[in-house]
Amino acid sequence: MEFGRSFNVRDVLNFRPFWDLPKGDEYNWLRELLPLVRAFLERHESHAIRFDDDVSFSESYFGFEWLDVSPLPDLLPRYFVEKLGYNRWQQVCDYIDSSDRPPWWWNTDDHQDAKRTFELLANERPIRKR
Repeated sequence: MEFGRSFNVRDVLNFRPFWDLPKGDEYNWLRELLPLVRAFLERHESHAIRFDDDVSFSESYFGFEWLDVSPLPDLLPRYFVEKLGYNRWQQVCDYIDSSDRPPWWWNTDDHQDAKRTFELLANERPIRKR
């Protein structure tokens, strides 16, 4: 894989050394993460995926559409819509106000972009009661 370029998902899914971890407790975190990676790749295999870093995403408007499915996720607008089922910005504000871990963008110039993205995503999905 080349950084910043699309790759063939099937090649990664079939590359056994990537998925077969050595024994040892120091790899437990990776044992928890790899099934999430595999599920993501399988779910998105039909379209282009590129290997990149989170800085590239956070520096653009589209970074707010990212969904972090890790055990301690980055709280981005899509997380609030898809994982928590929120459809109003006030729900996001209430959640963050009661949290001891506000998202990186909360007190930055990116706040309005995050709000705009949340509202677009929330309007695309059916409203779920919470």
